[in-house]
Amino acid sequence: MTSGEKKLILSRIKGSIYYADLQGCDLVIECIRSKSSDKLIELRRSVFKNIEEEGVAALVDGLDSKKEIIELVEEYNQRNTMEARVVKAADNLDALAQAKGVPGAQNALKYFKQVYHITKFDWHKKAVDLILSGEVEPARDWQKK
Repeated sequence: MTSGEKKLILSRIKGSIYYADLQGCDLVIECIRSKSSDKLIELRRSVFKNIEEEGVAALVDGLDSKKEIIELVEEYNQRNTMEARVVKAADNLDALAQAKGVPGAQNALKYFKQVYHITKFDWHKKAVDLILSGEVEPARDWQKK
């Protein structure tokens, strides 16, 4: 890549702290440091909450069950029900299993090892131990296609 091509690509990247500036974006990259102030972390949460809500709405637009799907996603995100917490825990296991085989994900795995004890489900703790020990490997057939 030439320096001119690199400059052209970089000229298309715009930074902003305003949600309204994200209109029409195809890709949003969050880059607020995790050790930022509480105010910045809250800003990050609010921006991505809006993006996720709009993304879900766009995915189900035109479906007869649009309202029900959006309500289920909201319930999942709020984790106020036992069902939502179980599904979230299962999603975390899937993410862990998939990340385990990715060399660049080692820092995330170290973090997961430090915090997974806070789960309230014994089956989740046992599954994490099985995944981290290598006794269980994720299916990766979909990656070969």
